[in-house]
Amino acid sequence: MTSLFLKGLYFLNLAGMLAGLIMVTTNQVTGRYHCDSITVAFGDDIWDDAMVVTDSGEVKSQVLLFSYFNGVYRRGKTTQDGRPVYIEQNKFDSGPFQSTIPAEIRYCASERAWVFSHRNIRKSAKSTGDSCQWLLKSHETTEFNLLQVPSDWIVWKGTLDPRGTFSTMCNRCNEETDCNYHGQCVEGSCACDGEEWFGVRCQHKKPCKRIVGREGAQWILGIVDENTIYRSYDLPLYVYDSGLNSTTAIRQNVTSEDMIALMFSGSRWFGTVQKGKKNETNEYWIEYSRVSIIRHSFSFDPVFCEGIPTALAIY
Repeated sequence: MTSLFLKGLYFLNLAGMLAGLIMVTTNQVTGRYHCDSITVAFGDDIWDDAMVVTDSGEVKSQVLLFSYFNGVYRRGKTTQDGRPVYIEQNKFDSGPFQSTIPAEIRYCASERAWVFSHRNIRKSAKSTGDSCQWLLKSHETTEFNLLQVPSDWIVWKGTLDPRGTFSTMCNRCNEETDCNYHGQCVEGSCACDGEEWFGVRCQHKKPCKRIVGREGAQWILGIVDENTIYRSYDLPLYVYDSGLNSTTAIRQNVTSEDMIALMFSGSRWFGTVQKGKKNETNEYWIEYSRVSIIRHSFSFDPVFCEGIPTALAIY
């Protein structure tokens, strides 16, 4: 009798363990344990001769700043090797790209590592655009959760560099602390208080409407409408108003028909000149902010907000 009881107890425990294992496996496969939206930050690595595929299919050498890929990535509908695939979002409102091909972060079984890749960026002109043509990769791991992968990644800059950095943060909030006490956590997302704070975690204070450089150049906040400002990588974009040093204007060949802006590029602020674009529509600039391609850049002195140095360093 005792033997039958022990056998029954054994099989009951075994059934419980199997049920628990099945539940955990199912949750892993369905992505219940994974973050839906993450913020990714790369280091300051630069690849001088990146192989970029143009719209015409031609492969050209181009300087690549990995920080251009900073920002929000969202979990896609597909998985790879039982793990989520995270897809880069645009730099204006962190929504999906409409025409630009996004970068991806996924697990690669052949590398036994998480990898960062872009379909149109190759290691060489001869390589193909398969998903494991990585530009950065983690060290070997079987980790299912990207957020648990160590931040010391290997970066490709024409040669292997083991000193790459890659950090991630889940954008899901659980309490007011996750919103920096500047908003409420509502169904996993931060709803920022009024108009004083903005950002995924309400981490940015309402921007100045006008900033002034040490040499007197004045810049005004780019405004779409009364509720929306132009943003790049979740930070405000400023449009040149007046007072630019004549030497700088001549050096950059700036005319009255050009639009000049200060915008964030993922890790640094840049001055950008858009030739002949001063009178473009809001729709044009919203799309430009979404794509956030730095077509032309130059250096500026640090700027001041109402005479007080801002926390932003304009390079």
